[in-house]
Amino acid sequence: MKKLLIVLIVLILVASCGEEQRDNSKAESTKQQVENNNLNYEVLKNSRDTSNLTKKENTIDILVKDNISEENLKKVMRKAGKEQIKDADILFIRAYGDKKFFNLGGETHGMITYYPDGTVKDETYRAKKEIPSDKEKDIYIDYSKTLHETLKSKGNYTKQEEENIEEEINKKIAKKYGISQEEVEKIFDKVVIYQGM
Repeated sequence: MKKLLIVLIVLILVASCGEEQRDNSKAESTKQQVENNNLNYEVLKNSRDTSNLTKKENTIDILVKDNISEENLKKVMRKAGKEQIKDADILFIRAYGDKKFFNLGGETHGMITYYPDGTVKDETYRAKKEIPSDKEKDIYIDYSKTLHETLKSKGNYTKQEEENIEEEINKKIAKKYGISQEEVEKIFDKVVIYQGM
């Protein structure tokens, strides 16, 4: 009877250790999946610069998670460099957290220069502490595009004329989105900080 009791206790201990190991491996697997998910990126544009005849230069624009940590941003940009360098001598990698800002001038999340041997230079990483809402981003983009198009069509203008144009556009945007002009200015400032300008 004692032997049977000892055998049962040993079996229970062995079974519980196996469950603990499975739980630990499941937790580790889940952690690895989350880590891999944070290192995902999408190539928005891949362009080869053919103007330099001595070096093969390539630039890629990638989309990363908007709320990516600085540590993971470094990892994902280096991962993109390793995967995308191919036969280039130099690879410039620009990172964006939102497709809306692609082609608006300036990468939102950073830029690195990557070399075939894995060397990274000219590193700029801008993980975000505060991310504007989609509506705030839309208001900023609407304001910026309207201002750019208006100033471009005007051609030459004085500093005072530019300020008057900005004020008029501010009024239009505020009316369009049903917010105050002060809110438009706060949103503009918030998104400029987000954009890293």
